[in-house]
Amino acid sequence: MKDVIAHTVRLEGRGYSHDRASSSTTRCHLLCPWEVWYPAPKEKWERHDESPDEEGLDVALLYKSDIFKYLYHKNINVESKENNLTAVRDILYVMGIINKDTIHIFVNHWKSRADGQKKTEAARIYSAKILKKAINEIIDKNKKAKIIVMGDFNDEPTDKSIFKSLDATNRRKNESNDELYNPYYDLNNTTNEGTIYYNDKWQLFDQIMVSQGLIKSSKGLFFGYGKPNIFKADWLLTKDSKTGKLIPKQTFMNKNYYGGYSNHLPVYLIFDIK
Repeated sequence: MKDVIAHTVRLEGRGYSHDRASSSTTRCHLLCPWEVWYPAPKEKWERHDESPDEEGLDVALLYKSDIFKYLYHKNINVESKENNLTAVRDILYVMGIINKDTIHIFVNHWKSRADGQKKTEAARIYSAKILKKAINEIIDKNKKAKIIVMGDFNDEPTDKSIFKSLDATNRRKNESNDELYNPYYDLNNTTNEGTIYYNDKWQLFDQIMVSQGLIKSSKGLFFGYGKPNIFKADWLLTKDSKTGKLIPKQTFMNKNYYGGYSNHLPVYLIFDIK
């Protein structure tokens, strides 16, 4: 059986504007990590913890309760004055069960590049190290642990924070148990595809990575070396006025409302259940 079980969507806008993208949940069959802008819609949020982010922007995990059985969650604080990380979003850790498998999920939104890539790089490297420590704590207890790491990292697969600090690569031989497999690494290197269009260039900031337990599993949830996907529905895109290229249709640009969904495109993976 195959199904989409990991799908990251970045939603923008204040108030209820992110309701417009709720149709994406129909394509997110099991798990959907979203960033949630508050005030939120009137629906009841079953579990929510405020992070220190000064803009009130938190990460969240939406899931189908008949498929994913929630067990536990915690927020992992990544604040560090030394690394220019103050009033930033936590990393969300969620543990649950899918088809009798215990699944560990980390939802991320790392430091923006708004103040410059080099100036903010140390902050993302620090977040990667905090995340790596949390992953290793799980792997130390269970070398076959099934872990999914996803989100907007504001770095590409080949950047230091992802490739070195987080140890997420495209390696298929001689890999260690604590090494993550990043299916978006090769997509980033071999195509001109991305999830965000900036300065007339596609960049691949939004990624989903998996542990070796999801690569080598002989039963239950299984990814192997599956295909990375970027969701590019027509209704998510608009024509760039300068280049004529199709780019993400965002909700706001500066202070102007455009009625779109996000300046990022969603990414998703398809898993097998053996």
